[in-house]
Amino acid sequence: MPFVMRKVEPRHVCRGHVPAGPHPGWPVGAELEAVANGTLTTSLRQLASLLTVAEDIFANLTAELAQVAERSGHLRHKLDKVEERLCTVDPKKIPVPRREDSSRLASAEMAIRRMWFDLVEQVHSTPNCERTVSLIGFPLKRAIQS
Repeated sequence: MPFVMRKVEPRHVCRGHVPAGPHPGWPVGAELEAVANGTLTTSLRQLASLLTVAEDIFANLTAELAQVAERSGHLRHKLDKVEERLCTVDPKKIPVPRREDSSRLASAEMAIRRMWFDLVEQVHSTPNCERTVSLIGFPLKRAIQS
């Protein structure tokens, strides 16, 4: 069962609006008008409560989205630094063992990945670098294509 964070009050809109006791001077149907007026005022109070709850929800949502934007900005900055470092590396200077079989491409790819992990370790000194390492495929593909 979920934990209730916010409550909209009043819950019961039509309760307790009939005037108590006999009122001999009232015209016919006055009790119905009193109930209708009471229900209308209670529903307006309920709408006001709902507006405050909605405002609270949107304020919390705005704060969370601001945190996500800040974290993604930091991540983008780190990725840009890694990409700059990667663009300065000359791929022709990476030693690749010469073999005649099909594993030559795999060994070259492993050498590039090893170099990539070394760059990531040098650039990232914060404990949040695990998130960045999981995104390695994006800048690596772009650097290989160019």
